[in-house]
Amino acid sequence: MKSILNKPIFIIGLHRTGSTFLKNILNNSLEVAMATDEMDISNPWKRTFENQFKKLKTNSENQLPFRVIDLIYKKNIYGTFWFDYRKLNIPPKIIYQKFCESNRTLQDLTSIMLEEYRELEQKKRVGVKYPLHFSRSYLLKDWFPDSKLIFLYRDARAICASKLNGCGSFTND
Repeated sequence: MKSILNKPIFIIGLHRTGSTFLKNILNNSLEVAMATDEMDISNPWKRTFENQFKKLKTNSENQLPFRVIDLIYKKNIYGTFWFDYRKLNIPPKIIYQKFCESNRTLQDLTSIMLEEYRELEQKKRVGVKYPLHFSRSYLLKDWFPDSKLIFLYRDARAICASKLNGCGSFTND
C-alpha cells in the first residue's frame, strides 16, 4: 500500500528540547493537524507498538486485523498518543476495514491512523511527535519518502537544568 499521507511531519528528539512548543505552533496552523502526543511506534528502550505488532503478526496472520484493533482500542498499548486516539470519534470499524484492505504492515497501520486523524481535524497535513527513537528515523523516510523529519536537539546540560528547574517545589516563605 502506498502511503496516503500528504507530506507528514515527524518531530524527533529528546524531551525538553522544545518539541511540544513546536508541535503546538504547527497544530495552530490551518494546514497541519499534529497528533496529541508521543506516538511511540518503535523504541529499543521501551515496550512499544512495534514489539506487540510483531508478536501478533507471527502468532496469527489470519486474525491480525481483529487483534490489532483489539490491541489499540482495549488500552493495551503504552503511550499518551494511544490513550488519546481511543478517545477520538474514529470508529474501530473504519481502521479495521482499511487495515484489512492494506498490506497489513505497521507502515500501513500508521498511515491509516494518522490519515484518519488528519481527516477528523479537516487539515491538509498531519504530523506527530516522537513516533520512534531517533536511531530508527530511517524507517520514516522509507515509509514516507515525502515526509518532513524535524530533529530537535539541545545541550544535555540545558536539558538537565530545564528538568531540575521544572521539578522543584518552592514555598513563599
